[in-house]
Amino acid sequence: MKAYFLSLLIASSILLSLVDTGNYEVQQSMSDVITIDSEDIQDCGPKTFSSSVKSAFKRESDLSQYSPSQLYLAKEWVIVFKEPYCSYEFTEVIDVQRLDSYNNFEILSGTWIIDFQTGDIAIEYVNELVDRGYIWSFYPLIDKDVNLRYEPNDPYYESGDQWYLDNYGQNEGLSGIDLNTQGAWNYYTGDGIVIGVVDDGIDYDHPDISPNFLSSYSHDYCAEDTDVMPTDSDSDGEIDWHGTAVAGIVAGKGDNDIGIAGVAYNASLVGLRLVANDCEYEYNDEHTLNDLAISETLIHELDNIDIYTNSWGPPDSGYRLGGAGPLSIASIEYGITEGRDGLGSIYTWANGNGLDNKDQSNKDSFANSRYTISVGAVDWQGEQTWFAETGSNMLVSAPSFNYIGDPAIFTTDVSGSDGDQSGDYTSNMGGTSAATPMVAGVVALMLEANQNLTWRDVQHILVQTSSKVDSDHPGWFQTEAGHWYNHAYGYGLVDATAAVNMAKSWQTVDSELVVNAGMVTVDTYIPDNSDNGISSTVIVNQSINIESVEVMVDVWHDWRGDLGLFLTSPNGIVSELVREHNDGGDHYEDWIFTSVVHWDENSFGEWTLKVNDTDSSYTGEFRSWNLTFYGTAEADNDEDGLPNYVEYVIGTGPDNPDYDADGLLDGEEFYGWFDYFGSEHRTNPTKADTDNDDLTDWICLLYTSDAADE
Repeated sequence: MKAYFLSLLIASSILLSLVDTGNYEVQQSMSDVITIDSEDIQDCGPKTFSSSVKSAFKRESDLSQYSPSQLYLAKEWVIVFKEPYCSYEFTEVIDVQRLDSYNNFEILSGTWIIDFQTGDIAIEYVNELVDRGYIWSFYPLIDKDVNLRYEPNDPYYESGDQWYLDNYGQNEGLSGIDLNTQGAWNYYTGDGIVIGVVDDGIDYDHPDISPNFLSSYSHDYCAEDTDVMPTDSDSDGEIDWHGTAVAGIVAGKGDNDIGIAGVAYNASLVGLRLVANDCEYEYNDEHTLNDLAISETLIHELDNIDIYTNSWGPPDSGYRLGGAGPLSIASIEYGITEGRDGLGSIYTWANGNGLDNKDQSNKDSFANSRYTISVGAVDWQGEQTWFAETGSNMLVSAPSFNYIGDPAIFTTDVSGSDGDQSGDYTSNMGGTSAATPMVAGVVALMLEANQNLTWRDVQHILVQTSSKVDSDHPGWFQTEAGHWYNHAYGYGLVDATAAVNMAKSWQTVDSELVVNAGMVTVDTYIPDNSDNGISSTVIVNQSINIESVEVMVDVWHDWRGDLGLFLTSPNGIVSELVREHNDGGDHYEDWIFTSVVHWDENSFGEWTLKVNDTDSSYTGEFRSWNLTFYGTAEADNDEDGLPNYVEYVIGTGPDNPDYDADGLLDGEEFYGWFDYFGSEHRTNPTKADTDNDDLTDWICLLYTSDAADE
């Protein structure tokens, strides 16, 4: 069936090229199928259409705007026949046995609304009609959202203070640099989704928070009780307000004529107080007890909390490597496998605010995890903020505050005069702390639209629907799969409406596969003060569609901030794992760098890791590295054990299981197989007689037990 879909895409592009040319000639090869007297021919079909109608057909016929699942399920299609077939009786052209119904759209000659018996039949038969040369244009009748542009009635939303939800150019902002929530809000507001705010507490009495607050699930890991009301934890006269601001962004009660609207304004809020200054286990990953407190928080009420949003992490000084202890990492992994009834809990994580200190997010083991959604920040102009760290681990970005004088993030504050600002709201929220709960809110809308989404589905949708911003930024490049990526923005600005629309019809991705390339020993000194550095390569002969990549490195150096590490794929796509920075610590010893840069790329081929030392003060040694890929299986059309991508690369083709007709499957020859005597053999799948002994490989194995030797 995939072949039909591909054929349709190709056919669609060919047909569309005819729209403006007027080339509607009947294919010569069809003259023996249907005949018509020339005197009976009348103008019909696209020749009679206005330019606007032709343009609309061109737009709707672009099948790339629909997901494969949408196309396979679509029974009802609009089809326009070209001359002379548009003048014929419908039943002379169409096999009605495959249809449920058909109706002539009379105001456009030659246009029919056809309801096929099933979506599979529709795909197959439309493709057949295209091949026969009958059709000028076609498209599926798939329901589209008609945005009512619903807006909540909250005063600070209506005033434009919440520009991150609807940026129409107020305060000299760039129109459209927002979360694009309105289209999603027409149908989804987060109802039924529970979000845990891991922070310094939540003012649950706030009028914009109390309606959504769930006290029964909340917990204070500082005092070990259920009261998460923030305190003046550092005795400065100011009540901790950070968690309350985060809670308002992600799920402040909306459409209640009060204050602000959260991104998922009908979602439920759970307070998980952990990182306040007066906590017994104040954040410090060197303390085992703290690791335990963090781990317990990240799986707290795992059966009831869908999303854990985390606007915190290790200090952004640039001198820190790590953050997450073993217990914390284990809890995230447990949440991914057991949370949401096995679909996986969602963890959003702030990418860090240390750009000014040359800190990089790949050095934070929370944000660096492939299980978390690492979030960067853009300002109201769509540009990278001065603080938002870069990294190959970053998935997406969301709006935040940039420089003093620019619009910040308007959200809930601790009630009264003792919070961030006098009153119940603050106009001073920023950092990746503000961007992260926005993404959590978007995910809540997605989960309401489709509660069957796995944690991997959520990441796939965000990759595909986020949008490129700040196009002039030099860091943008297009991946082999066609996605735009930038180490400063990830896959771009989150788009709530696009994400929700894709989520509604999303089909769960295939089971995750893991490919490990094995440990590569290098044991070579790194050239000092050299951009070229030392490179090591590994050949990966397994083919999967990549989601994320982990690179474990053992690199010794007395000042690791001098080092840069860059992973290059077989297609030339580069992951900047880390660049030269200020870190004076020792070594990257068994440190795992994560990259999402190669999403939807293929693992097969030569991968290269370069390590360079751009400073002359210290020397180091590149000892070893290990490469692990996570993703889904590549298709194998001819079921010969050799994935399509590999067959394209080596030249065997994906539709012939025995390309060289030597009696051995292509996959057997490429990956090797064992004969009756237990000996392993590898032969050339493009050459029937690998050893040039005038015997095909199969015959040679029967008689000589070795087809690779003459």
